[in-house]
Amino acid sequence: MKKGCAVLLFVCLWMFLGCAASHYSLGKKHLEAEEYDQALAEFELAEAEKPDQPKVLRETGITYYRKLDFKNAIQHLLQAFLLDSTDGRTLFYLGTAFEITKKYDMALDIYSRYVDVSAASGIRSSIQGRLEKLIRLRMEEAAKRALAEEDQLDIETIPDSTVAVLYFKNMGDNRELDPIQKGLAEMVITDLSKVKSLHVIERLRIQKLMEEMGFGMTGLVDQSTAPRIGRLLGASRLIHGVFLDLSGDRLRIDAGWIPVKTRSELQTDQQTDQMNQLFKMEKNLVFGLIDRMGIDLSQEERDAIEIIPTENLLAFMAYCNALDYEDRGMFEQSAEFYREALIHDPGFAQARKKLTVAENLSAGSTDIAALEQQFAAGEAETGGPASAPAGPGADEIKDGDIAESGLDVSESVIVNQMIHSVGVLDQAFLPGIESREPAQERSESSFGSTARFHIQVTIPPE
Repeated sequence: MKKGCAVLLFVCLWMFLGCAASHYSLGKKHLEAEEYDQALAEFELAEAEKPDQPKVLRETGITYYRKLDFKNAIQHLLQAFLLDSTDGRTLFYLGTAFEITKKYDMALDIYSRYVDVSAASGIRSSIQGRLEKLIRLRMEEAAKRALAEEDQLDIETIPDSTVAVLYFKNMGDNRELDPIQKGLAEMVITDLSKVKSLHVIERLRIQKLMEEMGFGMTGLVDQSTAPRIGRLLGASRLIHGVFLDLSGDRLRIDAGWIPVKTRSELQTDQQTDQMNQLFKMEKNLVFGLIDRMGIDLSQEERDAIEIIPTENLLAFMAYCNALDYEDRGMFEQSAEFYREALIHDPGFAQARKKLTVAENLSAGSTDIAALEQQFAAGEAETGGPASAPAGPGADEIKDGDIAESGLDVSESVIVNQMIHSVGVLDQAFLPGIESREPAQERSESSFGSTARFHIQVTIPPE
């Protein structure tokens, strides 16, 4: 009797699970055939028979995604994410849905999680590129928001420890040295970031604000404009400088800082030396700036600042060119210059790291439809779920589609409940590219080189 009951129970259980699997399988077939209403009907039956199955919720969300119903897509994908936060298919579609609906904070979080769990290296590179792209979009939005809310910004609330380094200005006639304007500023930013008592504004954030303000590469900054720029950047000190090439391959660099709150005069230091002593001059200027700020450095901080990323001037010039191309969104050209920098100095760790970023940005510049096809190919390669038809491309998605979906993540009850009760999404802003301290190597040799350089560099087109 007991044996018969057990057999009966097994048969019932098998029928129950088999039926649910059947509805799920039918839903998948309809989804692949782009028969979305039929797919939804099957997935609803599968969920009714066995609730809270992450794969059913996931595929339901993807079906809504294909129908451009992003509100329901995100709700179902978020529920699937709660049940299985490591499923790459869920993370991919949830991240792209957030990006399509311009919920960049959410997309950043989900994409970063995808990179952690992805087994397909090709798509991982593309997703990392989209992460970098979204960071730039975030900074553009922040710059626009700062300008729109400028009247509400109180300069007195800015912490005294915040510093912004503006681009140096080339005061000479040698335009071949123009790329140094950004590279020199980045060197100073990197060194000041090693001082624990300072908070240094990222170069990329400064770049985006200057673009929004319509400033050129070295927008005019003086005692009259400093308070406004400092207020918009949230910096209490603005470091500004100029350089001038002199006769006999000599270079003069002047740098100083403007106290934004007091509107005091620009306090400057000056260094003049051979061109190939550029790195030594930069280090001396940094130590001078720190001394003028009244900061006592620890030996650890001093040693960190003294590290030279490269002693090869040609490698540095190529690196400077790469920065400018990257800022223009020309990532393939940027990567070429980073590679050139590494040819001149294979040990230039900062250039190697930035090369990876530029390559990822280039890979992540494709539209979402092409990215989804790449994702499907990666799934097939790793034995994941079967490939699905291409989703909506960037040119297919219109503002009306998004507005029609009714999605407002900040007001959506289900999203808020998930975020606040379970802590699904980390709202902390991911660090930008420039704030990630580059891996640098200590050079035991002296600063600069004894060789004289005749500088010949390619100037990026306007």
